[in-house]
Amino acid sequence: MEDVEVEFSDSRVSNRSKYPKVNYPSRKRKTTYRICDSEGSSGSSEEDSQVEGDDEEPELGIVQRNARRAATDAHSKKTTESVLSSELPAIQHQFASDIFQLAPSPKLASNSHWVLLNPAQRLRTKVEIFHSLDLSGIFRQVQYRIISDADWDNLVFQRYFPAKGASAAKALQQFPSASYYRQWQALMDGLDEDQAKIIQKRLRQWFNDLYWVPHPGSDRMWSTKKGGKEWTMLPPGEPGNCPRIAVNPRFIGKDVVLATGTS
Repeated sequence: MEDVEVEFSDSRVSNRSKYPKVNYPSRKRKTTYRICDSEGSSGSSEEDSQVEGDDEEPELGIVQRNARRAATDAHSKKTTESVLSSELPAIQHQFASDIFQLAPSPKLASNSHWVLLNPAQRLRTKVEIFHSLDLSGIFRQVQYRIISDADWDNLVFQRYFPAKGASAAKALQQFPSASYYRQWQALMDGLDEDQAKIIQKRLRQWFNDLYWVPHPGSDRMWSTKKGGKEWTMLPPGEPGNCPRIAVNPRFIGKDVVLATGTS
């Protein structure tokens, strides 16, 4: 799979809560501070000098806390960069192969397979398979629906790449068997909320370049249920059980033809 280049903005994550608040002992005596020029002399007494010297400790504490916070921010930035440069491309690389290795077959062994790819081809499948609406070398029979932008973004994408902390169906099928999905969940679990949002947003840009994907149900990746009038059968004919795919509305109107193989 070709590398996917992604640009992103830094996310500064505050770790103020990591460091406990420092309480300093109160002074019982009233102290008067004198303001003077850096080159001038204030004629400060020994008492003034001693009190001003005591003030250096909290200032040092603030400097240390700021240094630690800056180091934490740098680590956070490094983590985000690492995800975008290595972990996220690994998930994208595995995405198409996992999907087709989990492709369904008819319950009756005597029926022809809906998917034309053999096991070796499914294993080697790259994301480019989703960059065309020519399905002739992929499916023998399929049903498709051109979905809305909102459904593509909020339903389809979110089921393939759920947000951090999102709840999943209790009896979720196929997704838990996909290594890309397990990697994605582990990645989300290891990031804070701000970083997770940045990573998911960048992945959404990549996902929006796909022409189609299997239309996921609420509890599975591949749905084969016979559709209603909103679904179009390929080859044309009576509705029947076969894989459902969601067509990205962003690519409708291009010079492409939806077709399937008949052999």
